[in-house]
Amino acid sequence: MFRLGFVVLIVAGAVLFFTNPNHDAHRQVVYTATATQATNSETLGKIAVDLLGKTDVLPLTYNNYYVCSTTTLNGEVKSVGAFSKVWKWK
Repeated sequence: MFRLGFVVLIVAGAVLFFTNPNHDAHRQVVYTATATQATNSETLGKIAVDLLGKTDVLPLTYNNYYVCSTTTLNGEVKSVGAFSKVWKWK
């Protein structure tokens, strides 16, 4: 039973490691959320993000923990990512 639990733990860790989202995924989520708040329109927010492309507008800090990742702005967590997905935080 112990071996099965250990194998499951190793497989889960490997899945988390290989599906950890990158900095670009976090940047897109944070920029979309910020633009949506500024314009009060989700559509205009997505258009703004598309126009910005890969331009660094905000000084975001990407934190990679290998099994998950976060992005912070001025010390405040703005997004959390795992399993190839990024979620807006706060």
